Amino acid sequence: ASIKKWKAAGVKGVWLPLNKSQFDLITVALEHGFDFHHADKAKVMMATWLPDTPSHLPANASHQVGVGVCVVDSQDRILLVQERSGPAARGKDFWKMPTGL
Repeated sequence: ASIKKWKAAGVKGVWLPLNKSQFDLITVALEHGFDFHHADKAKVMMATWLPDTPSHLPANASHQVGVGVCVVDSQDRILLVQERSGPAARGKDFWKMPTGL
């Protein structure tokens, strides 16, 4: 009934988050056209595209975007940093450009 109402209302994409206590609904969702989008230890996200056109739903993120900078002062010195924790903190002589996620 919901899918018919969503189509009539012009809804195109539907997201269905299910937590562990709702995993028994996965089969029902699959039977109604939902597919797996992504999952983690506690939940699964299912999605469906209702129109008879190619789906415009985004793919699951599979990477992280980071940033790095090169800071040069008026004396042409480059700013470098040392990490306090993480893999880059292992060596005292390891200097790097400032970065972050």
